[in-house]
Amino acid sequence: MIHESSDALCLIRLVPLLDALRSPLASRYNVVLENVRRGGVPPDSTIIDLDGYCEAVDRSGDDGGSSRVQAIIASTAIRASGFSLGRLSRRDAVRFAADDAWRAFDWELYKVGWLQLSGDEPDSRSFQLREQAAQDLDDLALANISSSPKGMTNRLLSLESENAALRHQLFGLVRDLGWTPQGPCGGQCDWPVCASGLIDCVHGSWRQQAVGAVLRRKHGAAARIWYVQIRFRKRDKSAPVNSMIEVGVDGREMRKLEFYRDGIVEKVGGSDARREVFPSDLLVPPLSELESRDDIFVKEISKDHFEEMWVRAAARSETSTGQW
Repeated sequence: MIHESSDALCLIRLVPLLDALRSPLASRYNVVLENVRRGGVPPDSTIIDLDGYCEAVDRSGDDGGSSRVQAIIASTAIRASGFSLGRLSRRDAVRFAADDAWRAFDWELYKVGWLQLSGDEPDSRSFQLREQAAQDLDDLALANISSSPKGMTNRLLSLESENAALRHQLFGLVRDLGWTPQGPCGGQCDWPVCASGLIDCVHGSWRQQAVGAVLRRKHGAAARIWYVQIRFRKRDKSAPVNSMIEVGVDGREMRKLEFYRDGIVEKVGGSDARREVFPSDLLVPPLSELESRDDIFVKEISKDHFEEMWVRAAARSETSTGQW
């Protein structure tokens, strides 16, 4: 049975863009859409593939273009499946992600002069503004669904008609942008199959708390060391305001850097700590749980970044002040 929701309607509107991009994500995205509409749960393999695409684009360093737009669409589908919500509700997470996907497409059109994003009056051709207006209509139809069931039927018919016209327009715009179908590593990328012979292949990731990595461990992949940075919103002057933690495969702290307001940086787990501090024996919560807290900002960081900061802290500890 179909149960329409705000999530599903946002996903439906992104289908024409994926079609115009001739995206390799389309089949997996449609699996998510079908499950969201039926109140089901997409297969883990589908989410792993979508997350893998996002990770590959992040590793490529591509801040724009077709791959970046597709990565945001993939992220929207993942959020609609209930993953990576952080402090946002599922409803808000999907709406914001869909809005962001159209904003990214707007930006690409702005770069080639098709769209104006500056000035006092917004460009009526903006796809982001179109999405925002559509979400308002979604809310109205959903709010009245019990008293007026035909309202949702009419909303879906309207979306079907709008998507047909939108698909035609988007194919033309994608052609004008010069975009061709490709994976996150470039024109020869065979995503999701890792083309090991491709010199610039960026398949895979250092992230161990990404959705795909968590699901792979669920299916038997080995746990690995990971690294997290935590910034505290409000802290006593004697407490660290920023921490970087190396988390072992058992989920406990191995090494930790603590940054204080006075500029002192402590290496916790090393032999040269200036304050009496040691790694905690408590389990470090998964990133998704940390993200739900209101008192901190968190992000997963790479081993290379942690080691670089560890070496810098070691050099600072040799000074008379130990200040950063």
